[in-house]
Amino acid sequence: MTKEISRRSFLQGIGLAGAATVGAGLAGCAPAAPAAEGEKLSDTGDQAHRWSWEAGPEDISEDQIAETVEHEFVVVGAGLAGLATAASLAENGGDVLVVEKNTTWASRGSVIAHIGALNTPRWVAAGVEYSKFDVFRDWDVQNGSRMDNAQVWTFLERSGEALEWSLQKAEALGGTVELLGSHYFGEKFPEYYGTVMVNASDKMIELEGNGIEMGKGNALHFSLYQSSLDNGAQYLWSTPGKQLVVEDGKVTGIICVNADGDYVRYKATKGVILATGDISGDEEMSACFAPIMNRCQSSMYIPAGMNTGDGQKMAIWAGAKMQDGPWPPMIHPQGYGMFLGPFMCTNSFGQRFMNEDTWTQGKSLGILNQPGDVDYGFCVFDKNYSRDMHATRKIGGGLMWDSVYRVYGNDEPDEMYDKRILGMGIDGGFIYQADTLEEAAALVKADYPTFDEDLFLAEVARYNELVAAGEDTDFGKRADLMLPIAEAPFFIEKVGPNKMCAPGGALITGYGQVIDEEENPIEGLYAVGNCSGGLYAVDYPLVINGNSHGRCITFGYLLGRQLTGVEEVQSYPTRA
Repeated sequence: MTKEISRRSFLQGIGLAGAATVGAGLAGCAPAAPAAEGEKLSDTGDQAHRWSWEAGPEDISEDQIAETVEHEFVVVGAGLAGLATAASLAENGGDVLVVEKNTTWASRGSVIAHIGALNTPRWVAAGVEYSKFDVFRDWDVQNGSRMDNAQVWTFLERSGEALEWSLQKAEALGGTVELLGSHYFGEKFPEYYGTVMVNASDKMIELEGNGIEMGKGNALHFSLYQSSLDNGAQYLWSTPGKQLVVEDGKVTGIICVNADGDYVRYKATKGVILATGDISGDEEMSACFAPIMNRCQSSMYIPAGMNTGDGQKMAIWAGAKMQDGPWPPMIHPQGYGMFLGPFMCTNSFGQRFMNEDTWTQGKSLGILNQPGDVDYGFCVFDKNYSRDMHATRKIGGGLMWDSVYRVYGNDEPDEMYDKRILGMGIDGGFIYQADTLEEAAALVKADYPTFDEDLFLAEVARYNELVAAGEDTDFGKRADLMLPIAEAPFFIEKVGPNKMCAPGGALITGYGQVIDEEENPIEGLYAVGNCSGGLYAVDYPLVINGNSHGRCITFGYLLGRQLTGVEEVQSYPTRA
């Protein structure tokens, strides 16, 4: 007998065991507590819940189902993970339907996308190859030893192969591939080469045909989309998934709302693959699983309105085990101005608070940990900013320190990029420029009353004393990164984190099958990309820049091959 999971059956029909499953599935959330004044709890009529999805899905009766359509595989979501999965399934003979709630396939825009993998053949050909053991060790450190070791090892062993598979599809459409030449070079927070950028071609623009702007940010996405189409995959736009169909404990399909507003049951004879992205577009889910995300006032979450935890909620309702929280935030310090480099940073009051020689995410976390309950601080530098950034690039470097477009092998200063970023900051009202530090501080004070001009000036004077002494006895910053703030004009820049992504979700077996609370695989249900859990924990690791994109391609590629029998499915010990 087929049963659509409804709110009523969810709360009443499945009994206490089912209710316990939901509670366990929310292990990463803050514990339920009485509502504070003004706070609402979701109320089903049976009991109150802290989180709205605890009430279960909406009732959908059989007479509301307008149509039932059958395919072998239904992929839910047409972002990078869904596109890679569809391309891999389709080229290996799978009958694939992709349902997407947006009006087209999704990317983070056209401007830039870094896609990271380990030991891609073209990086090896360039003379760059790393030990998996070394990279694993550093991944482990940045994730607090709480990630799924097997997933990380799979990524390190297979991501180079998978990324090469996708890059060849882009090149077949005339796209060109560049190796990214910037990352952090410091010893304490190692990052590794392995990131690529893909340039769009005229052929891609012609084939796309819908007026979507094409560039480094979405050329690879489109290449996977086109490959899947060429091999018979079908896509339905404006078709959000609402709830999974369960038959005797097996997921056999999904109910969606089509573009006409009708409920349609899409049966999947060989599997439903959740590829719905992360939770950063849903403040409530972020509050539950990744609360630090909601402290970021600036957001680069794209496409807006899409990544709202739909797949995670559907997985919870099907009894999936969720990754323990808090889930790792991706919060790069580009919420306001985008110059940090080696420069002195202060909190919102004007007090220096950190060793600025740290990894990109570390700067964001440091700012959020300061008093004042704000998501910003300030960075100060002088007219030599471009010279200083380039001079320290190969001993520090990385995001917000070097050009995000730097091609491997090109070590020339990118003064045009520096000036463009500076101009964007000034035009955006994030960078204050003046002929004296006193005048610059007064400009900041006028906009931010809690900023203490005298404290700030004393901190800069102290910093310059440490520079002259050749030792940072306050925070231990390396001497060769201690640069004077002495020559006009002077710049004070508002800096802070940008909410980008909170990857996490249903825990999976080694090849992507979702597991339940007893750690047994749920037949017919898979998750790929940022709606699956385990690859990251604590913080998003920048061991290889762009590895979130790389993981979407890697696990989509592998899942497609394994579900179509091209590769042997990895065994998983059941606990029953």
